[in-house]
Amino acid sequence: MQRNLQTRHDARQAAREYMTKNNFLEIETPVLVRATPEGARDYIVPSRTNPGKFYALPQSPQIYKQILMVSGCDRYFQFARCLRDEDLRQDRQPEHTQIDLEMSFVKADDVLEVVEGLHKHMWKKVLNVDIKYKFPRLSYAESMEKYGTDKPDLRFGLELIDVTSITKKSDFQVFNKSEMVKCINPPDKFSRNEIDDLIDFSTKNLGSKGLAWMRVTEKGLESNIVKFFNKDVQKKLLEKTKAKKGSILFFIADKGKTANEILGKLRVELGHRLKLIDKKDFKFCWIVDFPVFAWNEEDNKWTPEHHIFTAPKKEHLKYLDSDPGKVHADLYDLVLNGSEIGGGSIRIHDEEIQNNVFETLGISKEEANNKFGFLLSALKYGAPPHGGIAFGLDRVLQILTEEDSIREVIAFPKNKNASDLMMDSPSPVNEEQLKEVNLKLDMGKKGK
Repeated sequence: MQRNLQTRHDARQAAREYMTKNNFLEIETPVLVRATPEGARDYIVPSRTNPGKFYALPQSPQIYKQILMVSGCDRYFQFARCLRDEDLRQDRQPEHTQIDLEMSFVKADDVLEVVEGLHKHMWKKVLNVDIKYKFPRLSYAESMEKYGTDKPDLRFGLELIDVTSITKKSDFQVFNKSEMVKCINPPDKFSRNEIDDLIDFSTKNLGSKGLAWMRVTEKGLESNIVKFFNKDVQKKLLEKTKAKKGSILFFIADKGKTANEILGKLRVELGHRLKLIDKKDFKFCWIVDFPVFAWNEEDNKWTPEHHIFTAPKKEHLKYLDSDPGKVHADLYDLVLNGSEIGGGSIRIHDEEIQNNVFETLGISKEEANNKFGFLLSALKYGAPPHGGIAFGLDRVLQILTEEDSIREVIAFPKNKNASDLMMDSPSPVNEEQLKEVNLKLDMGKKGK
C-alpha cells in the first residue's frame, strides 16, 4: 500500500508538472451542484437553508468546465473528485478521481496530442519508461470488427475474422441461418479436453449458443462439422484466415453485435490462457468516430452514447432530424491494455445545435431550460469551439502498479457494498439532524 500511495503521489505531481508547463490553469469547481442527468444516480444532499431543495454531488465537472471556456479561460485542468451512486465492480468506486481538462479553439487532434504527451510524461516520471510510439487510432466500427469491443487490448493479436460470406455457401444450417459468422485463429494446438473446456466457458460465461471449431492439419480442415463444407469453401476459409497447419479455428454464429462481443471476450480469454499478454507492456490506443445516439429498444427512443454535449460531426448534422443513427461525433476514448482509461469530445458550442440534440433525445424545451438553462444562456453569448477529456486516475494507477483492482491504489476505498468498514459508514443520523434539513424517513418494509 505504501508503494502504491507513493506511486499515486508521483503520478499526480508528474501530471501537474506537465499541465502547468503547457499553460493549463488548475481550477477547482464546486462540489455541491445542481442535479443533472449524466448516466448514473446522483448522491443528493438536502439544503438546510432552502427547505425542500437538494444539491447533488458532482458526477463530473462537465458543465462548469464548458462555462469556463465561454468565460475566456482557454486551458483548464483539475484533479476532480467525482461521485456516482452506481453498482460497484472491480474497476468502480462510488467516489473516484479524474484528471479533467478542457481547451478552447481546438480540434480533436489538438486534445489528443496534449493527452498523449501527458501520459508519456507520467510514464517516464513514474516508471522511467519511454513510450515512443504515436498512439494508434481505430474507429469504433473498426475496433468492434477486429476485436469485438471498443476497449481492445493490443498487447496481442488474434483479430476476429468475418467469414459470413464464405460460410453461407456451406451446407451447415447453423451458419447459414445466422446474421454473422466470425472466427478466431489461435496458433496453438488444442487437445480435445481443452476444446471442450473452451466450449463450456463460451456457453456458460459468455452466453454463446455454441462454439464451433476446425483443426488445420496436413490433410486440411478436420472436425465434426467439416462434412458440411465442400473443398472450395474449405479452401476459401483457409485463404481468408491465413490459418497455418497445427492451428485451430473457433467460430461464433449469431447476430452481428452479439457475435462480435462474444468472440471479443473469447479472444481476451485465449490471450490469458495462451500467455500472450506481457504485463510489463503498455499499449495505448484511441477509439474515435463513435455514434452520437443509440436506439433504446425498451424505452423506444434515442439515447446518448456518451454525454449530451458532444458535438456531431459537421457533415452529419443533416441526419439529426431524419436519421440520428447515422450521426457520428468528434468523440474519443483512450484505451490502455484493454481498459478504457479516459474519454472526451469536442463540445457543442452552438445553442441551436444543442437544442436540436435535446429534441432528438426527446428532451422538451421546458425540460432543457429547467436542467441546462445556465449552459444554454452561456452559449447564446458566443462560445468558442472547445473540447476536452477526463480520465480516471485510479484506473491508470491500477495499471501502473499491476494491481487487480482500483481499491488497491486508493487510501480508504469502499467495499463492494459502497461501505467504509473502518468508519462504519454510511450510518444513521439522529432525529435532530433530520429535522434541521426538514426530512423524515419512511423506511417501509426495509425498516422493519
